[in-house]
Amino acid sequence: MTIWAHPDDDIIFANPTISDAIAAGRCVRTVFVTAGDAGKGLDYVAARELGILRAYNAMRGKDGEWDAAEITLDTGVQVRRLIPKDDPRLSVLYLRLPDGNLTGAGFDATAHATLSKLYDGAVGTLVPVDGGPAVTRDQLIASVRELASAFHPEGTLTHIPRGSAFAPGDHPDHSAVGTLIRDSLTSDAAVGPGIRYFVGYPSENLPANLEGAVLDTKVDTYRIYTQQDQVVRCADRSACLKTRKFGQWLQRSYPKAEADLQMGLTGPDARTQESVARDSSTAARASRSAMMSTKSFTGASAYLSTATTASSCTTSGSASGKRAWTRSSTPATVSSLSNPSLRFVTVRVLSAGRCRAGSPARAS
Repeated sequence: MTIWAHPDDDIIFANPTISDAIAAGRCVRTVFVTAGDAGKGLDYVAARELGILRAYNAMRGKDGEWDAAEITLDTGVQVRRLIPKDDPRLSVLYLRLPDGNLTGAGFDATAHATLSKLYDGAVGTLVPVDGGPAVTRDQLIASVRELASAFHPEGTLTHIPRGSAFAPGDHPDHSAVGTLIRDSLTSDAAVGPGIRYFVGYPSENLPANLEGAVLDTKVDTYRIYTQQDQVVRCADRSACLKTRKFGQWLQRSYPKAEADLQMGLTGPDARTQESVARDSSTAARASRSAMMSTKSFTGASAYLSTATTASSCTTSGSASGKRAWTRSSTPATVSSLSNPSLRFVTVRVLSAGRCRAGSPARAS
């Protein structure tokens, strides 16, 4: 399970871990907490979400149709879920809460509502940008736990939380999501040990640790995404790597276990980020060569390791309709889901630049 603030955080900060897991045939469930709307409205949100689906098509090596469902969790939170029709190992989920802006102050279009304000108690609820039911802090925490209970992840990937030595300078939404996951799941004995927190914006100050074919694949996945994102669009590898900040982030990926976060450490008692980074870079390079043959948590890609196959990790609804997120041995279909809150459409995501669907006509 991977949980991120914005659509693209996964492919910028956590690849090649995610792409390697997909290539190895593992189950990957990706959740985006905010819409990444940047105050630009639903058209921009839809474009970014489509870009993510195309990036995941690239990572799984094929174009294809995705089943889309609007799901109400037991917590009352509404989620948009998409699963490739021919590949139930994967799913992408969108909560569509408002983007908090780089400043943390939000945007006029969403009344300056932010995830940080919700988490800190400055506002009581957040309304998704698509007008869905308002979400409280308690609901959000409970929803994360519900998803974890349903997915049974052996590894959970997310952002660096507040209070870590690697948090200063990161996007406020990143820090809020990392804190949300840490607070919600660390105490879960089945999930907590498998959480890895990926360094975000501050990674540009750490040594580059991706190169060669690994970097090429990561950049191309990102490039495919950007064709739908007018803010960061880049035409080719060179242009992507020359994009301010983004080019630096793409050349790096730094996962941290709980013990590596340096929570609350400052001054001479704390190891520098640079020394920790060198250790992590060496370990990551060594682990990538062996990641396909081990389930150890020593390497980044092993954090999503799982013995389950496509037939055993799909999701469907329960007979009662109360639980939309349980393991099943059969793919999720309209007939297998009795929850009346579910609405399914089939979305065809084509790399050529079109999105076709039966109804509605686009992926949002």
